[in-house]
Amino acid sequence: MILDNGWVYRRSSKIPLFNWKNKIKEFIVTTDLSDYGTVKTDKERNEKRSFRAPSEDDWTLLKKKTESDIDKSQKSVGCYIYDTLLQNPTQKINGKLVRTIERKYYKQELRSILDKQKEFHIKLQNPELYNACLEELYKNNESHRKSIASKDFTHLLLNDIIFYQRPL
Repeated sequence: MILDNGWVYRRSSKIPLFNWKNKIKEFIVTTDLSDYGTVKTDKERNEKRSFRAPSEDDWTLLKKKTESDIDKSQKSVGCYIYDTLLQNPTQKINGKLVRTIERKYYKQELRSILDKQKEFHIKLQNPELYNACLEELYKNNESHRKSIASKDFTHLLLNDIIFYQRPL
């Protein structure tokens, strides 16, 4: 079968492919490379590729695909979702468009939001208020209080409050 982009998709199956016409199928495609880093070709000099359709329960592949789509868009998660909804208002978000992604995507977006908010809220830039917060939050943990004393509210909110993870 020849796909819209010109790639050749071969598979042996008992299920005929005629019901694929005019349908969109998602694949994870890998190009086979030789030991020297060159692309392998078949007898007809076509690049050798492996096609794999992620199943609904293969969350690792779905995660990689979602992260790849977000990276290609060069947008934050929120902007990616918003722009997708503008194009397709009936798009299901949870469990479909963004099923699972690394927390770093959410942290990057929140960091951008907090950095922008600092421009409008002078209290988020106040070192005395920041130190008062540290005193209140870490009354009994002086070493941690000292370790983040040179940081700012963005760091405190991101790493100590919202995305806090205790060491294993």
